[in-house]
This record gives sequence, C-alpha cells and structure tokens, in this order.
Amino acid sequence: MALRQLRARQEKAIDILKPHIRQITLDLLTLIRDTENGDLTSILQSFVRVYAEDLAPLAVEITTHLAQTFAKVLESNASEQFEDKSIIAKGILRTLGTICSVMEGQAEIIVHIEGVVVFKIKDVISVLLHNISEFLKMSTTP
Repeated sequence: MALRQLRARQEKAIDILKPHIRQITLDLLTLIRDTENGDLTSILQSFVRVYAEDLAPLAVEITTHLAQTFAKVLESNASEQFEDKSIIAKGILRTLGTICSVMEGQAEIIVHIEGVVVFKIKDVISVLLHNISEFLKMSTTP
C-alpha cells in the first residue's frame, strides 16, 4: 500500500522503484498468493502499466503466478469467505487483462501468456462444472 501511495504522489518514485521493480513484483506476487488480498492486485496492475517495459521479461512468469493463485482461490470452498474470494479473483482477472493489453505488441510474449491463460480457463471451466454438478446433486437429494 505504501508503494502505491509513494508512486501516486511522487513522479520521482517511478525512477526510484525502477531498479527494484523485478524483486518488488516477485514479492508482491508472493504476498498476493499468501494473503489473497484484493488490494494488492490493484497495486500489481498499476505496476504492470507503469513498468510494462521493465516487466516484459517477467510477463509470462507473472501471468503463470497469477493463474496459479487464481486456481487456488477457485479451489478453496470456504463459503463464508465468498465475497473476499470473488474480490481477489476479479482483481487477478483484471491484472491478467492488463498484462495482455500492455504486452499486446510483443508477439513472442503474448503467445506464451495466451497459452497460460487458455490453460487456466480450462481449469476454471472444470471447477465450475464440478461445482454445478455438486449443487445439482445437493438440490435433488431429498
């Protein structure tokens, strides 16, 4: 959160963070996975926009990490945390969309990113079908 505030308030902060953006991004990805905090995805999304050129070599790794985190969020079945899970899931999807947008002109990167995203879409559909099946079983059982 402090990083977002720093970047938002001072244009100099962009230059200060630039040499460290790779490590900051990797640490942020770990935090997102560990905490499932939706606010962190918006920070990552902002970094992807601002530091697109610097993060291009990491784009596939970022996408893979986010896709794995998204799958983890989907697999957790804590119904009392549904709202929190949907917030992080939406944040991850928005960030994935941002990555695809900013990397659009880089064909060699976008091909790999699309592969990761398509693979995870298959996982999402599988999980959704399983959940629908379970729901239907529960609703038809006396």
